[in-house]
Amino acid sequence: MKRRLDTSRLVKTGALRGAYRMSFFGVHIQGNRLLRARLIGERVSAAPTQSKKSASVRIAIFARSGENDRLNRSWLQWLGVAHRFNRYGYIPMSQIDESLFTTPACVTRCPSNPVLASKDVPGEPSLVFNAGVCKYQGKYVMVYRCDDVFRVDKREDGSDWHRFKTWIGIAYSDDGIKWEAQEKPCFSLSSDEILRAYDPRLTVIDGKVVMCFAVDTKHGVRGGIATTEDFEKFDIKTMTVPDNRNMVLFPEKINGMYVRLERPFPVYSRGKDRFDLWGSQSPDLRYWGDHKLVLAVEDVPFANDKIGPAAPPVKTDAGWLTTFHAVDRDESRGKNGWEPQWKKRYTGGIMLLDLENPMKVKGICKTPLINPEAPYESDEGFRQDVIFPGGMILEDSGEVKIYYGAADTVEALVTADVNDLIALCSEPGPVHE
Repeated sequence: MKRRLDTSRLVKTGALRGAYRMSFFGVHIQGNRLLRARLIGERVSAAPTQSKKSASVRIAIFARSGENDRLNRSWLQWLGVAHRFNRYGYIPMSQIDESLFTTPACVTRCPSNPVLASKDVPGEPSLVFNAGVCKYQGKYVMVYRCDDVFRVDKREDGSDWHRFKTWIGIAYSDDGIKWEAQEKPCFSLSSDEILRAYDPRLTVIDGKVVMCFAVDTKHGVRGGIATTEDFEKFDIKTMTVPDNRNMVLFPEKINGMYVRLERPFPVYSRGKDRFDLWGSQSPDLRYWGDHKLVLAVEDVPFANDKIGPAAPPVKTDAGWLTTFHAVDRDESRGKNGWEPQWKKRYTGGIMLLDLENPMKVKGICKTPLINPEAPYESDEGFRQDVIFPGGMILEDSGEVKIYYGAADTVEALVTADVNDLIALCSEPGPVHE
């Protein structure tokens, strides 16, 4: 009996588009009936003239488009190509090794965690998280995201849909642990086109604070860069085209250029979540180019969904100590927070980038740096099992403070010795052209 592929699922997901796209790169794809079915919705069987080898190639191409997890599983088993997925950069959910998910012993959670929460902020907004932190003019400065529920709607399934108002607040500290949040918001954007600004990241360059932030608009998500000297007046230097965010800047020019890390998210070309960490350069903070891939999802054993920048890098003799966020997705996960379901886990990772060529990964830790384990990370909050570093400070003593959003609800802190963090980055980094 012929094995059948239900192409109705492929029509919905666009997987066949991936095969068609790859044909332009010199890949000969057999089985034109399958492509024709994309247009007329046929159910197509594997024809006798269509060998398993040619079909394997086609499915491997689907894998590169990020759609393979949505294909008819029985057909994949018949093809016998499941073992080939890693070759094409895809790690099935079942292949994520749970033994990887342990925070290293050298990393210590602050006993005062969370260091900033709703109760610490005037007006007590619902969620306080994803902060950027720096030392500036003798003080620790934290700019943080505030999401406050202003309405609760109902979804079609009857579950609650929380609607948020968002702004960026500011807090100061003498020691980086006890924070005094200010009553007045620090930064916000809104217009007929712009919906909100959020997820700030801070870098001090040449005596000025440069803030990167994300912007939701009616036509996509953009990344913004602004400078300030007083956290009251901001000069917006640039806004990217959609879709890009999670941008962070290096704290000095490298070879005469400003350098940033970023995470574009090309949903159209990748199928869905399959986003990597990129870098680019600018002579003036306004015009950016020379984009290069720095780290891909397949380079991170504890990710199968997406990765991206986290806190701005800090300079060490060994290289640029750089955190990143990594996401693994498991369809078996259910309700983990306020939403009907939350299937993702966010962890923090760490790597070393070359001092002269920051697009080159010198070394990487192949296990998470921060794994959601504490109750305020994994058992409570809006989205449980979420760690998102946003600020990193290297003290003169060698202590590194890493600030992170936990469960998309509160802001927390871990510390470690800089030499221990460098030692974690012992695995050779990937090479990308």
